[in-house]
Amino acid sequence: MDELNHSTDAENVLNLFYQVDYIVYVEGQDDICFWEKILTETTDLKFEVQDVGGSTQLVSYIDSIINNNLNIIVACDSDLTIFEKNRKNHSRILRTYGYAIENTYIDSRSIKSIIKSLAKIKSQQAEGLKVVDWLKELDNRTQELVELDIFNKINNCGVSVVGDNATRFMKNSASSDLCAIKIGNFTSQIRSNFVGYDSNKVKREISSRRLKHFLLLRGHFIFSAAAKFISVQSSKFGKKISVSNESLYSNFMSNFDNNFNSAHPEYEYYHSITNRI
Repeated sequence: MDELNHSTDAENVLNLFYQVDYIVYVEGQDDICFWEKILTETTDLKFEVQDVGGSTQLVSYIDSIINNNLNIIVACDSDLTIFEKNRKNHSRILRTYGYAIENTYIDSRSIKSIIKSLAKIKSQQAEGLKVVDWLKELDNRTQELVELDIFNKINNCGVSVVGDNATRFMKNSASSDLCAIKIGNFTSQIRSNFVGYDSNKVKREISSRRLKHFLLLRGHFIFSAAAKFISVQSSKFGKKISVSNESLYSNFMSNFDNNFNSAHPEYEYYHSITNRI
C-alpha cells in the first residue's frame, strides 16, 4: 500500500479522480479545514486535502517529495523544526507560521467571539473582556518554558517540557491564570537535564528568526489554556458551560474561516509559501 501511495502513477490517478492540481496531505482531521482555508484564500490551485492519520505517516510523504520529487503537497505544523540544522525544505512542503495551526487560529478576536456566543452576552460586554491582557500574561509566563523546549529540541534531550495541557500550571482549578511559582518550580526541577543551557543564547536563536516566544509555544498547550479561559469568563456571566474540545475547535475554525483574509497578520506569510508551489 505504501508503494502505491507514494508512486507518481498513483498520485496522477488521484489527481484525475478528484480533478485537481494537487493532493494535499496533512497530519490529521483537525488540519483539513485550516489548510483548505489557507490554500483557498492564497492560491488559485485546485486541490484535495487528505489526512494521513499522524505525523509519523507524514514523514514518508515528505521524504518522497525530497527524494523522488513526488508531485504532491504536504502541509504540516512547523513544531520547532525551524531550529533544526537539517530541516527538510521544499516548495511543496508547507509549514505553519508558528508552532502549530492553533498558534494562528487562536487569537483575541476568536476567543472574544466564542465567549460572546457561549455566554450569550452583549457586544459591549464582550468588548470589556480583557482577552489581550490574558494572552500577554500567558506569553510572559511561558517564555522560559518555550526557551527550555527549544534547547530540548536542538540538543535532543528527550524531556517533556511544555506538554499539551496548561491546567497543571494554573493557580487553581477555578483559575485560567498561569502560576509563576508552579512554572518556576517545574523549570528548576528539569533544568538539571539541560547541560550547557544558556537562556540568552536561546533568546538570540529566537530573535535571529524574527519570531516571538508565543508563536513557538505548543499549540495544544495554547488550546487547553484558551478553553479554560473561555470557561472561566463565561461563568462570570452565570453560564456554566461544558464544551467538548471538538465543539470548541469547531467554534475556533468557524471564526478563522470568517476572518482569514488579506488583512490577517499572517496572510503574507501563507501567501508567500503557497505561491512558491
